[in-house]
Parts: sequence; C-alpha cells; structure tokens
Amino acid sequence: TAFAAQGRTADRVLVALGSEGTGAINAEAFYVAASRGRHSATVFTDMSRDTLREAVRRQDRRRSATELMARPPKPRRKRFLDRLKDGYDLLRERAVGVIRGLQPEPENALER
Repeated sequence: TAFAAQGRTADRVLVALGSEGTGAINAEAFYVAASRGRHSATVFTDMSRDTLREAVRRQDRRRSATELMARPPKPRRKRFLDRLKDGYDLLRERAVGVIRGLQPEPENALER
C-alpha cells in the first residue's frame, strides 16, 4: 500500500489504482505512492483520466478498510428503521401532549 511504502525509495515505481479502490485514493495517498520513485513512477488504472484526477485531488482523512467497504443500509431495513422512528416520534408527541394536558390520552395509545 502507499502508506506501507512511506519512507522507502526505489528507482522505478509502479502504482496500480483500480476503480474499485477509488474511495481510498486521495491526494496524500497518491503523493506517497508516486513520490517513492527516484527516476520514474508509472500509474496503471482502469479509470478515466478525469476520474483519476478527481480522486487524487481529494483531500480527506485516511479511511479504514471497514469504512471503505461499508454498504448503505438495505432498502427494507431502512424502511423498517424509518417506520420505527415515526412510531417513536408519534409516541413522544402524545406523551408531551398528555404531560402538558393539551390533549386527552387516546384509548389505545399504540393505534394511529
């Protein structure tokens, strides 16, 4: 990895930057990888020139492999969590109303 190469120098460096690792590429990582070569650095990639340029211009913190591989929540789980939050919000509103005496407590507090 680029960070493992930090502090090392070679005459020629080959840098492989695949599109699957775009999230791990940033200005600092690219600098470390490319600057290890005394005479040359050759970059191999399956990304377009513009995509690569955008990735190496990014200045963000170093992320762990776990963070890079994290998947967005599945739609079914997200819907469940949204419904759970809505139910919680409704119960909270009713509790506040009862406490303030602004509305009578419903017969069945769990029904909508």
